[in-house]
Amino acid sequence: MVFKVKTDSSANSAELLGDFTNWENSPIKMDKVSPGLFKCNVKLGAGKHEFKFKVDGMWKENMNDAYATTSNPFGTKNYVIEI
Repeated sequence: MVFKVKTDSSANSAELLGDFTNWENSPIKMDKVSPGLFKCNVKLGAGKHEFKFKVDGMWKENMNDAYATTSNPFGTKNYVIEI
């Protein structure tokens, strides 16, 4: 599965975190492919997965229309994907 996150062009780093990384315990560093765009490729098992992005160490709260969302216990949203 290819994950992409769009940021402003000044962003230096992005990470993918989710149930498949044990959230903050094993974040996946994303590659900067152009100013404002990061991506990574992750093999996921079948099922529903929740995830979020961190950009320059901050949770990215504005949700990307490419992914469905669900509420989380912290009062914010997570992205959801089903494989």
